[in-house]
Amino acid sequence: KKLLKVASGGIVFTTIQKFLPEDRKPEHELLSERRNIIVIADEAHRTQYGFEASLKDLVDKETKEVIGKRIAYGLAKYLRDALPNATYIGFTGTPIESNDVNTPQVFGQYVDIYDIAKSVEDGATVKIYYESRLAKVNLDEEGRRLIEEFDQELEQEELTETQKTKAQASIQRLPIQKGNTQTVSIMTFGFDPYLMEKNPYLGASYAIIDSIAKTVASGGNYQEIRFTFQEYFERLGKNASLWGKPFKALLGAYTTLKAWGLAAIGGKDSMSGSFESYHVPPTFISFAVSKGKIDDMISNALVKENSYLYLVKGEYDEHYRPKIELLKKLYESIYQKIKHKIILSAYALSFGGLIEALIKSTFGNRIGISVSTDLDVFKKDYGSILIESQIPIQEDHMIYLGRTTEEEIIDINKVTLTIDQAMTWNEARYQEIYPLYHHDERTHDIRIPLFNEIHEENAIHKREVHVLLPIFPGTNCEYDSERAFNRAGANVTSFVFNNLTQEDIQTSIHLLAHHLDQTDILMISGGFSSGDEPDGSGKFIANVLRHPLIAQAIRRLRLREGLILGICNGFQALIKSGLLPYGEIAEINEDDPNLHKNLLLRHVSKMVKTKVISTKSPWLKDMADEIHHMPISHGEGRLVMSDDTIETLIRHGQIAFQYVDDQGIPSYDPKINPNGSSYAIEGIISKDGLILGKMGHSERLDQELYKNIPYVKEQSIFRNAVTYIKQRGQKSWNYSTKVKLKRCIKQKMIKRLWFITKMMLQHSMELKKHKSSIKVNLTMQFHPSYSPI
Repeated sequence: KKLLKVASGGIVFTTIQKFLPEDRKPEHELLSERRNIIVIADEAHRTQYGFEASLKDLVDKETKEVIGKRIAYGLAKYLRDALPNATYIGFTGTPIESNDVNTPQVFGQYVDIYDIAKSVEDGATVKIYYESRLAKVNLDEEGRRLIEEFDQELEQEELTETQKTKAQASIQRLPIQKGNTQTVSIMTFGFDPYLMEKNPYLGASYAIIDSIAKTVASGGNYQEIRFTFQEYFERLGKNASLWGKPFKALLGAYTTLKAWGLAAIGGKDSMSGSFESYHVPPTFISFAVSKGKIDDMISNALVKENSYLYLVKGEYDEHYRPKIELLKKLYESIYQKIKHKIILSAYALSFGGLIEALIKSTFGNRIGISVSTDLDVFKKDYGSILIESQIPIQEDHMIYLGRTTEEEIIDINKVTLTIDQAMTWNEARYQEIYPLYHHDERTHDIRIPLFNEIHEENAIHKREVHVLLPIFPGTNCEYDSERAFNRAGANVTSFVFNNLTQEDIQTSIHLLAHHLDQTDILMISGGFSSGDEPDGSGKFIANVLRHPLIAQAIRRLRLREGLILGICNGFQALIKSGLLPYGEIAEINEDDPNLHKNLLLRHVSKMVKTKVISTKSPWLKDMADEIHHMPISHGEGRLVMSDDTIETLIRHGQIAFQYVDDQGIPSYDPKINPNGSSYAIEGIISKDGLILGKMGHSERLDQELYKNIPYVKEQSIFRNAVTYIKQRGQKSWNYSTKVKLKRCIKQKMIKRLWFITKMMLQHSMELKKHKSSIKVNLTMQFHPSYSPI
């Protein structure tokens, strides 16, 4: 206030907290009425709001008790109370424009915009490549819950046969649009809330070591790791002992990183762990991120009978701090043994100690163990790693524990239990609040006999096969789909459907219709089109398919006997548009197939087995009775239809796949049929077999993924489709002359037909005149934009 008493001049720096009114009054006192004051706010999108009044608790400063209510506003009003005639300028890279928080409404319209394009043009930023995606999604409570629970990494993560050994690392092959790569990303985390509460210094140190050990146990090189941390601490105020907690944690983290010679390259803002009178325990989570090669990655689950079990054990000093130089040597030894295929699997000891590692490592492939040891199996031993070796190892700090066995028995120091018992106990704790499976009382036999009918093909060679892959707002499986068709020998055109404005939508409609007329195969990939809202998935795509221009283009594709494939979200769109099961755009009724929420009422992401039930389709050629491991990832995959509709589809051979068990038997068991689909149906085809829709992500099957699941192989639907188009080629008829029909428009049809007839008659007379018998091939080639006569 003193600084602003002068008539002009001066630059004043102040923090935003200084603009709160004294004694919590609803209005700020006047500081100056000068008009030549300019207020500049950096990060203007954060706190520059609050013109409307709200009621806040009035708290006694000494007792901290609530003694009443007070009227309060936001900082935007207080600033303008204090400096009513000032000019306000806001700097922000992320302005907000919503109902209750709107940066332009507070500061006025944009004076200057320095965007990415200008930055790239100036050379300040490298070019950024991105794909169009839906920018704003309104989700209800159920939608938000599904998103929070969604495991979107299924596509690239390693899983085990029963998927019961929880992976200690998230491992994904890097997504690339063209070609292939052996490079994977590895991410692990470490955190012990009880240790952090008791000793923040050791808690932070062990969190880092825990994340390093999990990386090493998955096949990663600790020297490649970079860290990022997340911290939460209770509101500190002026309490010195509270300030000591984050200081201890950061000191523990710093000394540990320095000893390892590794670095943290950033982290999220530290956040308050207090809400009113509730406080979280001191929290320090270490995220370790690194890279590796696919061939070097190993499982946390035991993989082989009669192998050798060892504990690679670290040591601690008198202050319970791990001896990091020893761990470095041990981790380097583990890394080399993994590269040379000596170590088959590994499990980093964590919160539950050695006994947790021994028991949980048996779950994945149901391999038993026989262990005898004097070690304290219940002791937390961060940094130590359980390893499974093909050969005996005689090295310091590698303690022999026992062997793996063929029997599904866990034997630790003569205490035995079955793997099933251990798995049941492991799942029981949270079963009521987070059930793994839905309840299904249906037990009747739902086996469908194989419909083994060969789809007729006209074997005329076509060199190139064109696939159209529309990218709708929210779909996310385009790269995998494109790779699958590329591997099969097709040329793929990816088309981004732009829905930013009404004009963009109309343009996209016309372009999509044009692309459809140039293609042999249409594929609609999976994802969350328009956030699966409103009220159900696939509706946005289905509405696009119903547009008259698109519907006509699809009809022309069908007349050319082209193929259509929809997977997951794409399957939902085919169902909602009527293309399945009818083969044409049609209105659907309550008896028709429809896809509903999974019976578990949440997203399901896992591997299942599916069986081919029909070969009445070029997609399914030579696949009779095949059983495939199949990744699924959906929230609305339960296929429901009336009994009459099911009987009709069975009679016409339109059931393509069923969810089955290891013996190929379909079931309502939620472990086999995870969404609760009628008759355990996973996919169906149109009556002519040219349209296929399925929930399982066949495009994600790759020989270099799902390494820990035996017998995973690519599903041949993509290769079959390309082969069909190449063999089918163009339709042909034998006539006595060659005529090329380009257009058949109603008002010109008679004239053109007369011209064709006249030409054929003239040629016939010429042939008769020369008394020749010449057989000439006539190929009817139609312009893709017009229907043939």
